[in-house]
Amino acid sequence: DQARIALARSCIPAARYYEAIELSEPLMTHGDPDVAMHAAFVCGTAYSLLGEQLTRAQACLAVAESLCRAHHNDDVLPRIIFEQAGILAQQGQLEDAVKRYRDALVAAERSPSASGHTWRILAHNNLAYHLHLQGDPTAADYAHRGLTLAQEKGARAALPYLYSTVGEIALAHNAFDQAEQYFQEGLTLAQQFAAAERIAGLTAVRHHGPE
Repeated sequence: DQARIALARSCIPAARYYEAIELSEPLMTHGDPDVAMHAAFVCGTAYSLLGEQLTRAQACLAVAESLCRAHHNDDVLPRIIFEQAGILAQQGQLEDAVKRYRDALVAAERSPSASGHTWRILAHNNLAYHLHLQGDPTAADYAHRGLTLAQEKGARAALPYLYSTVGEIALAHNAFDQAEQYFQEGLTLAQQFAAAERIAGLTAVRHHGPE
């Protein structure tokens, strides 16, 4: 069953979401709570990335969060909450998404593992971006904190996202030269990592304004 979950998890980066669901969903009622928790998380993530049945995605992730909290798995909790926030954002519930990104940040700061740094960085970025969408002036603070943290921890793969966010915030404040610098730095890194989605986004925003 652990191997089945590992296989389901490996399907996610390959965009084989239906296969991930088929493998993981039956294990959500497993007698081992650790197996059930990871199965619910993988299944909820797959439904979320599909963009279909978001209510089902939320239900799976709620099961995962409940099991995670019950068994004090502080390593996985930030990832679960982060995914829940993303679903709320997809549904246009920006205020609720911001609350969940704040929760993800708190959980990441309490995580005992090295992966906690990754989720701290990503939570700062997504919190900044969604606060920016709401016109909240604190967005820049979170974005720059995330950028500094990523640079300190050597999390270079996260930098294109952060440069994109700080660039959009700068653009909104008419700091055009600064925005151009951030977008260019993000684009250079995205090209190094062959991050096609970020390359497209950063190129578009440089030529046409915010994404």
